[in-house]
Amino acid sequence: MHLITNHESQWNDGREAWSGCEALEKPRLVLKFVWMEKNLGLTLDQVIPGHGTIPLTPYYFWPRKDAWEQLRLVLESKPWISRRQMIMLLNQAADIINLWQQSGGEYV
Repeated sequence: MHLITNHESQWNDGREAWSGCEALEKPRLVLKFVWMEKNLGLTLDQVIPGHGTIPLTPYYFWPRKDAWEQLRLVLESKPWISRRQMIMLLNQAADIINLWQQSGGEYV
């Protein structure tokens, strides 16, 4: 979280006036999953605090399609997503896909 503070100002009589401060969060990327018996859906959204959510991908359904590979291709096409973020998101997706496979589609 980034804290953005308005500068302090002085009253004419020397008292300090605080103009207030507000915390603004940076937009963040969020993986969302739909856990079903025969498929696992995943999508990527960008959450902009105070403004809502922007879907960046449709839902990709594993194992019908290689959802991990589709996600990788989308992430690589977005130059504003850092390599570090991309790796972290792909690792998270792989972890959930593996968990879904190990559970046989049953909710854990």
